[in-house]
Amino acid sequence: MAARARRSRMPDGFAVRERVREFTATRYGLYHLADVLGAEFIAYHKRRDEEGRPALYVDWSTALINFIKGEAPLDAPGDGRFHNPAKWARWCALARDMEKRAPRASSTRDARRPEIGR
Repeated sequence: MAARARRSRMPDGFAVRERVREFTATRYGLYHLADVLGAEFIAYHKRRDEEGRPALYVDWSTALINFIKGEAPLDAPGDGRFHNPAKWARWCALARDMEKRAPRASSTRDARRPEIGR
């Protein structure tokens, strides 16, 4: 019998992976949208941890992709784009700005610091 993967809290060093960036590049045409929403994702899960409601996932990169697609709890900021077009437009503008300023990243980038102002 094969060992089953264990669900766990978000790792301390969680970073946006290349496959998440490729997903946003393919789906939305914005490679760095993963970095912008990755920062929102991390903040959301830190808030849940502080509230004593930690989320548990086997694969946190897949959880981030689902968050970006809007398959997140109603209080999650990623889901707000369907109800608040201005928020979604702001996130896309930040991603476009990153496209201009930053070359495509290597396999990981710290999502807590999307480096928008550089």
